[in-house]
Formats: sequence, C-alpha cells, structure tokens
Amino acid sequence: MQELQSSVLLICLTALGLTLAEGLLPNHRFEKQIRLITAALLLTVMLKPLAGIRFSGFSASLCESEAEKAELTALAEQAENHAVCESIRSALNRELALRDIPCEVTAVTAHISEDGSIVISEVQLNGNLLTGSICLKEWLGPDIRITEGGV
Repeated sequence: MQELQSSVLLICLTALGLTLAEGLLPNHRFEKQIRLITAALLLTVMLKPLAGIRFSGFSASLCESEAEKAELTALAEQAENHAVCESIRSALNRELALRDIPCEVTAVTAHISEDGSIVISEVQLNGNLLTGSICLKEWLGPDIRITEGGV
C-alpha cells in the first residue's frame, strides 16, 4: 500500500513540476525537452512497482537489511584491501627489476587502518632473499616480516 501511495505522490509532484517548468520558461522554447524528461520520469515511477524497486520516502533503498549492508561493506573493504596489496606487490617488483635484484615479491599482506593509512605486515619473496630482504627493509622499514613464499 505504501508503494502505491509513494507512486501516486511522485506522479503528482512530477506533474506539478512540469506545470511549473512550462509556466516559467519563456516562449515555450524547451517545451519538447521538458515533456520528454517528464514522460521518462512518469514512466519510471509507474513501472517502479513492477521492477521491485522499493522507495523509502524519496530515496531508493537497495539493501533490505542491516546484515546485507554489513556484508556488502565487508566485501568492499576486502576488495579494496586486495587491490592495495596487489598494487604494492607490483610496485615493489617494478623497483626490484629496476635495480636488477634477482628476486620477486609473490605476496604482500597489508591492511588499511581506521585513519586510512596502509600498514604492511608481511612480504613474501622468491629468489635472492638476502639482497631482496635488505632492499625491502630499507624501503618499507625494519618492522616488516619478510618470508620465502611460493608462486
């Protein structure tokens, strides 16, 4: 029932907006464009119940529950963390290759703290571990744990 009320309210407000726009514009210069936009809005509002999109007031609610929102937030944070780790791994490999150091970073373990800073906790290397470890500790700091990692 609330969806029907919301739809009727949006249709009335759209029609009111069209009437005001037509009255404000001089010489009916943009009449066709306004009618096209209004028709598209009215069509969207009328088809909304069929599409299953729910409106809460005037804003669309994409997530049905707090659990879904929390799950989506966790997935987004996980994807962001993975992208950061891959970016760091690529940058480190690029720097090692520029310096002709015969090793490769296979994995980076990092997380993004609450203040937005990136904290690297572990780097896995293949190849010349001694030279690679020295360079990585120089670049990333002495607190980084460097281990031998598989591909």
